[in-house]
Amino acid sequence: MYVRLIFIIAVIVFACAPACEKPRIFVEEGMLEFDQDTVKFDSIFTTFQAPTERLIVYNNTDKNINVSRVWLAAGNSSEFQLIVDGILSDDVGDTPLAKGDSMHVFVTFRSALKDMYVEEYINFQIGDTKQQVLIRAKVIDAYLIKTLGRDTLGNQVILGNTVITKDTTFATDKFIVIDGPLIVDEGATLTLAAGTSIYFTPSKLDDNSAGSFEFEARLFSMIYVGNGSLKIQGTAMDPVVMQGSRFDSLYMENPAQWRGLWFSKESHDNEITHALIKNGLIGLRVDSTAFNGQPKLKMRFTEIRNMGAYGIWGLGFDPNGLGNAPLIEAENCLIHNCGERTALLSGGGHYEFYNCTFGNYFGRTPTLFAQNYLYDPVQDAIIAQYDLKAHFFNSVFWGSNEEELSLEDYGLSFDVRFDHCLVRTSTDPDRVYDYSPYFFDTNQNADPLFNEPRAFDYRPQENSPVIDKGLDFSGRYDVDIRDNFGEFPRDGIFDLGAYEYYPIPE
Repeated sequence: MYVRLIFIIAVIVFACAPACEKPRIFVEEGMLEFDQDTVKFDSIFTTFQAPTERLIVYNNTDKNINVSRVWLAAGNSSEFQLIVDGILSDDVGDTPLAKGDSMHVFVTFRSALKDMYVEEYINFQIGDTKQQVLIRAKVIDAYLIKTLGRDTLGNQVILGNTVITKDTTFATDKFIVIDGPLIVDEGATLTLAAGTSIYFTPSKLDDNSAGSFEFEARLFSMIYVGNGSLKIQGTAMDPVVMQGSRFDSLYMENPAQWRGLWFSKESHDNEITHALIKNGLIGLRVDSTAFNGQPKLKMRFTEIRNMGAYGIWGLGFDPNGLGNAPLIEAENCLIHNCGERTALLSGGGHYEFYNCTFGNYFGRTPTLFAQNYLYDPVQDAIIAQYDLKAHFFNSVFWGSNEEELSLEDYGLSFDVRFDHCLVRTSTDPDRVYDYSPYFFDTNQNADPLFNEPRAFDYRPQENSPVIDKGLDFSGRYDVDIRDNFGEFPRDGIFDLGAYEYYPIPE
């Protein structure tokens, strides 16, 4: 039996040999095809290593082609470098390409030029025929704050410049790249002035320590506010922008590229005004309660979007009750497009939201989750309960799920109030929970008629049910998220959500 099997294998190998043999004759004629006409490095920081881009070269002719030469037009003075079919060289000759086959050309960038476009051509020579593919890169000068390094044993450590120990205002003349965790220490205030742009790298820790998400601890580029304060002071014309460091088209609106902002239990007097915070894992994590008579975090005119998990994660966990100031006080804010929830309020706490829009057309779970307890998944049990006070005024909760609310009351105070809001909530008569006791002059399940919410445009259209349905908060503010009283005032009866209705130009 064994001898027979060897014989069969030998016959198969012999029969296949001619078909499996590589072509021996290649001609220097024909035209190549490419998967793109321009290799683009959308935006590269001078202080940080550029990504590698790929060009795929196809031979879709009926002949086996010899590519006689592949080279960079600028030669040794080029700002780029090539790897052609595994060969690291800026000038490669005689590369065979069988019919129907392809080869990969990898392009790396090594420019030290600043604030300019760099262009270059990759040349492909086949006989007397030359074809070209453009390479184009935008080079941006930036400050680099690198906070992770290695000790003499090779262990990952936090570098000294990771901790802000005195009042600091970041410069606005260049972009800022943060690689790792940046910590605001006791007694210090970090101020981000109007026009500040911060880009966080996808820096990761070596180990995978505990966290609410298995990858949360590894995404370690973030700002952590310890016993200090963070003041984000953008304006309508010059907002503060915080996002991932990749500008490639595949990453421009991709979540979970950095950790987010984390306000510790000891942090205080934090402010966010006119900010765009996007493409992180958790936009804002705010721990514990306010303890000095002021909200722990005041947020206005701010957009949080494209978070891998939560837009806002509040953790009350205050055994002494609710205190006299909110953990989060937000006005005219837009929180949307999050993988899990736009807002998770865990372990009780005190929250106040005014004219905010919570929109989630991409999430798998209800956009808002509020609970007055602490659940331990290891014990599969509730291990602590806390008072909850969460009041929402003139706000909208909408998305693609039939139910966009999840409210869980386990015993202690559960003061949740939707006052003059619009919510999407299930009408199933067999649903477990009935949330109507928490609704006060609140519209259920009327489509808010956002203009193009999947394109991040939450302006209400004409005849939207949010128009003229709100409470008057002119004593607090008289503008919407655009903060432009001259063009978009909130006058008369307030609308619901972050945007006041004005006709949308065709």
